Amino acid sequence: MPDTTTALYGSWESPLSAADVASTSKYVAEICIDKGSPSRVYWTESRPSEGGRRTLFSQETTDFDGATIRELTPNTQWNVSSRVHGYGGSPYAVYDDLILLCNASDCGLYLFDANSALAPRRIAQQDDRLWYANMVIHPSKKFAVAVRKDHRNGDIDALAVLVAIPLPSDLDADEFKPTDDVVLFSQSDFVSSPVFSPLNDEIAFYTWNHPNMNWDATTLHRATLSFDASGVANGLDNLAIVAGGEGDVQESIYQPRFDNAGRLHFLADCSGFWNPYCVDSDSKTNQSLAECGRVRKLLVI
Repeated sequence: MPDTTTALYGSWESPLSAADVASTSKYVAEICIDKGSPSRVYWTESRPSEGGRRTLFSQETTDFDGATIRELTPNTQWNVSSRVHGYGGSPYAVYDDLILLCNASDCGLYLFDANSALAPRRIAQQDDRLWYANMVIHPSKKFAVAVRKDHRNGDIDALAVLVAIPLPSDLDADEFKPTDDVVLFSQSDFVSSPVFSPLNDEIAFYTWNHPNMNWDATTLHRATLSFDASGVANGLDNLAIVAGGEGDVQESIYQPRFDNAGRLHFLADCSGFWNPYCVDSDSKTNQSLAECGRVRKLLVI
């Protein structure tokens, strides 16, 4: 009969360590279909065995056997995640095989083509006090819009703004140098989730202010982009509040999305529960789409 070891509860030695358990706990998130090239889907995956870094994958949507799965950021220098607002935000964007990602290792924004062997190229200023998230590439591919958290005056006074980031027309051009971001919106403590309309130059996003959290009260905005001579967004026209509010009657708005007809969809808890709503571009009436109860549903359009 083998020897028996007596030990205090929880103090005995085990051949299975916490590291062994965590090393196989991969987490898939940020699933996205390329709207400019809908035949490809993207997602991020955690790597516990590599310090918890997140890496980016793609796969053809017609592939059901995994034969076309590609890891796009295999080098451990890449950690596709964001520090914005302290709990992150969408760390990459893709349009027509053009990928813009945030590298948490240096807080840089990098651009590359999914079909090219060229290394990702930094397109934002070299400053690890500027954090980015929720990027979205404009269909013209001349610029992207993103949430930027500015920590240059310290963490307490960090500013969250919506910015336009010029993109190079040629990723192989030696003369391209990162340029300054163009601030589009800075009138709130927090800003999130910019989205473009597929029909025109409209943009939507939501904001909130201290002391609220975004599940308490947010405001959904809609505006028309203005552009400079090079086609890069340089301002917002016709800025209007679509839904939500942070006054006496508080309402939380999540996940704005435009459909192919230009209607703006979003989740709102004005009934006491998060439910989907939509509003036409020429209407100020928010239409309830379904009663889903308390569970927050994902809107995929």
